[in-house]
Amino acid sequence: MEGDLNSDGTVVDNWKLVSIQQVEEVKCLARTVPIWAAGILGFTAMAQQGTFIVSQALKMDRHLGPKFQIPAGSLGVVSFIVIGLWVPFYDQICVPSLRKITKHEGGITLLQRIGIGMGSVDIQEKPQDVELGSKGAWKNEDSK
Repeated sequence: MEGDLNSDGTVVDNWKLVSIQQVEEVKCLARTVPIWAAGILGFTAMAQQGTFIVSQALKMDRHLGPKFQIPAGSLGVVSFIVIGLWVPFYDQICVPSLRKITKHEGGITLLQRIGIGMGSVDIQEKPQDVELGSKGAWKNEDSK
């Protein structure tokens, strides 16, 4: 260690001798990497959802009546409107009701919320499974 310092007390090679403060700073930065990576994945999914909604809207019938057509880019706003209506309803009506039933401060536990979310995704996939199943059966009849 004596050879690692200059005569004035400065470090000869910063790569060989670092302070505890520098080690702790690197550890703090390393702890943020998973958060950063999760953020990238989340924002990527949100960006894909936005472009998927527009491409899906371009292929669907957006007419309301004979003269009015909803612009494809405006359909993404529907999800924001639904969230804007759902959050106050959940906060003001659902949580107090669930709090009385479960005696839990948040209404239901985090694990129950995750379960409800996974169940709702499963429910949303059922029509797709039925549709794909019926198309598969239809294709098999054509091949006979």
